[in-house]
Amino acid sequence: MTVSGLGATRRAHGERRPPSHRSGSLRLDARLRTIAAHVEELPLDAAAEVLVLLEPAVATFERHAALEL
Repeated sequence: MTVSGLGATRRAHGERRPPSHRSGSLRLDARLRTIAAHVEELPLDAAAEVLVLLEPAVATFERHAALEL
């Protein structure tokens, strides 16, 4: 069976195709913009706390993205 045939079979059985890097990046970009808009509305001390909590997750994402290049 070819790779494309296998993919078609998986989709026929209800499995989803993994998102492309482009579509994943667009969703992440939209999500980060939403978060940024909410953080901008917070008082400075609360915004600083949110950014401290987000920093490890962003660093992990950056490492994973760099590995995929």
